[in-house]
Amino acid sequence: MSGLAKYVQWIANFEIAGLPLAFYLGVILMLGFAYVLRFTPLGRNMRFVGENREVSRLAGVRVQRTRFGAFTFAGLIAGVGGVITAAGTGGFDPSSSNAYLLPMFAATFLGTAILDPGRFNPLGTLLAVFFLGTGVLGLQLLGANSWVTNVFYGGVLVVAVTLTTILHQRAR
Repeated sequence: MSGLAKYVQWIANFEIAGLPLAFYLGVILMLGFAYVLRFTPLGRNMRFVGENREVSRLAGVRVQRTRFGAFTFAGLIAGVGGVITAAGTGGFDPSSSNAYLLPMFAATFLGTAILDPGRFNPLGTLLAVFFLGTGVLGLQLLGANSWVTNVFYGGVLVVAVTLTTILHQRAR
């Protein structure tokens, strides 16, 4: 028993077509965020502030408000994700965060090399997650040791950062 409400456990454990409800919620959230970044003035301002705060301020963008809102929303999403993860595992495990750190960095930086070279983007990160998941599953099916997964993630991270750097320099 996790001590969390039954509906929270239901959200973490309910499956649709063999995939947890949390997966679909994450895809919906990612598509919404991709839409906001690509097609709204808020998204353009967020990208502008991310590129250069001082130039954004001089252009009339409310930099402090934009940054505060972005960090607040990111914290909210991380908190909800943590609650769903805790509900799925039945409680808090302090060592569980280490298992997510390297894959998260690998997917994020690989995503910058896929669709929009040199820029962090949600759709590229989604494609990178599928690539990394397929690669890890393939290694597991081949019978590789558990440490090979971390080497795979680390190798992808090094290649992704190198590719992103090269592609970003060519884009300039």
